[in-house]
Amino acid sequence: MTEKNTDLQNASLAYFGHEFRSRRFLEQIDEIDAKIATCNQCERFTLQQDRQNICEAFAKHLGNQEYVARPSLRAIVPAWRVRGVPSKKHRKQANEWMNLRGVEWNGSARQLCTEIRNALERNEVIPEHNFGLKPFRTVDIKEPRAFSTYALGQLRHYKEPATELTPAQRREDEWFMRQFSDED
Repeated sequence: MTEKNTDLQNASLAYFGHEFRSRRFLEQIDEIDAKIATCNQCERFTLQQDRQNICEAFAKHLGNQEYVARPSLRAIVPAWRVRGVPSKKHRKQANEWMNLRGVEWNGSARQLCTEIRNALERNEVIPEHNFGLKPFRTVDIKEPRAFSTYALGQLRHYKEPATELTPAQRREDEWFMRQFSDED
């Protein structure tokens, strides 16, 4: 096999590996969402924690790239979240940091969280202590947009349905599983 063919095979394996893992993360999230919809209050907290952990791992897997799931066309976008309440001992530093950014801070946690998230999304430097807040990466799952068009003289509304995998996609998954059965 030539070096060019080997490089092409490695690139296709990497693509299918990324696609397969992304699809698997999304399936896990869907499974947990289905369980959350039917569970009691006690189980819900544990399931939501599990979902958050999977979303964080999915965001790490995607890096800064968006993923569009076939065939549902849902867009999975990595995003920053910031939670918590600003620490009182970091309040002065937070005020100074906000002023440096040209924002007049009214002391609210929401405003500070938003500004930290904006800074993280732009890859800007934020103070090491995060003012007592907890930033983390997760994913946003966006449903495909519906659209309307005139067809055969009538207004019709369309949305890509979430369906099973096509036979070709199923064969791709099976092939990939055979290739990487010893991995993970």
